[in-house]
Amino acid sequence: MNLLTIGDIARTSLDSLTQRLGENGRRLWLLANLCDHRPVEPLREAKSIGSEETFECDLRESEAVKRKFLALAVKVGERLREKGLKALTVSIKARDNRFKTLTRSKSLINPTWDHQSLYAVSLELMPFDRPGPWRLLGLTCSNLVCADNLNKSASLFDNIESHQEKESHQKLLEAIDKVNRRFGGNSLKPATLLDSLGPEGQRGGEERALGGPEKRDKDKEKKPEIKDLFLFSLKE
Repeated sequence: MNLLTIGDIARTSLDSLTQRLGENGRRLWLLANLCDHRPVEPLREAKSIGSEETFECDLRESEAVKRKFLALAVKVGERLREKGLKALTVSIKARDNRFKTLTRSKSLINPTWDHQSLYAVSLELMPFDRPGPWRLLGLTCSNLVCADNLNKSASLFDNIESHQEKESHQKLLEAIDKVNRRFGGNSLKPATLLDSLGPEGQRGGEERALGGPEKRDKDKEKKPEIKDLFLFSLKE
């Protein structure tokens, strides 16, 4: 029938489509002509939240793969917190330059929306012993649960020290999200995601590491954790 576009379907007679494709032809014709009487479901519950990226240049080095998974974890974690959801399952997808795709998943004991946890699981799942190069990487969270319900039940069993630590970390995440909502999605991010840092933590005169040079000098002897390395982009 030489139908290449939706417009082609819309201009074809309903009878000919029905004759060739049966009920599917009638359904396609109606949709192509903007006739859809199905009820709208704007509040449909999310079953998964994820992000993936296809690269112009294949990733060959393991460090580049790790950096990309960190960026994906930050993005997915922010989306989870925005919707008030935590994930019990973390999945990765990796496609090489021969278009062979692998997927791996892990179920968590404790649900999370923290990018550090998502990042750690993604590295655990990624087969770094398998040769790339990699054309696409993705990170998805599923088996989502409402965070408010979890917080109420968990507080009954947490000891005071554990509860205070979780509360402190939650405030950190809320502060990060608040800055990113106000100044843009990349305003506050792990400094690991920078290509390079110049003198005193500056990059191109527009970005600087949080904490100042004194704090960085003081912390040189200890290996920094991901949560210690955030960078603030100064905007006009």
